[in-house]
Amino acid sequence: MTSVPSRTYDLIVFGATGYTGKLTAEHITTHLPTDLKWAVAGRSETKLSGIVNELKTLNADRTQPDNPQTMPVRHKGGHRLPAGNE
Repeated sequence: MTSVPSRTYDLIVFGATGYTGKLTAEHITTHLPTDLKWAVAGRSETKLSGIVNELKTLNADRTQPDNPQTMPVRHKGGHRLPAGNE
């Protein structure tokens, strides 16, 4: 039996600063389980921080997505992927 590798996140919203990404992040904040491990990713750290702050006002009880300003970045295949707080 093969073991399943552990993942840092259950879900990553790419493009969270765009219209659809922001709606997706808002839906996650208000409807999905509060212990979901998730992160947001996008091109602008300033916009991402603003979105994270807005999400905190929607549901203060849930685990908020990792703040992109504190997340190290790992390069893999030419794409920027959040690596978590390692």
